[in-house]
Amino acid sequence: MIKQVERIYLSAEYRIEENAYEAENTDVIVQLTNGNKYTASFFTYENILKQKLLNQQRGEYLNGKYFWVRGMVLIEKCSSENIMEVVKDLIQEGDFEAAFQSMQ
Repeated sequence: MIKQVERIYLSAEYRIEENAYEAENTDVIVQLTNGNKYTASFFTYENILKQKLLNQQRGEYLNGKYFWVRGMVLIEKCSSENIMEVVKDLIQEGDFEAAFQSMQ
């Protein structure tokens, strides 16, 4: 069965400023045309560095020695266009269900 994307929802869609796409993270929900929904967390490379520094300051994750999020996808920019491009590529390459978690 070929997966077709009906809609993509971003948790940060309305809080990301145009110039902040490179230092952001957002939860992503992908709804397919068959009604199934999947979720993943997208982080920019720059945002991961920011998280490391914050964790060092706060003493979290062993003072920044590690960081993890279930269903994490790293991306260059957290714009909706880039996220859509990545989702389509993951589907095409057959990696979508490995990167995203089913919400069913």
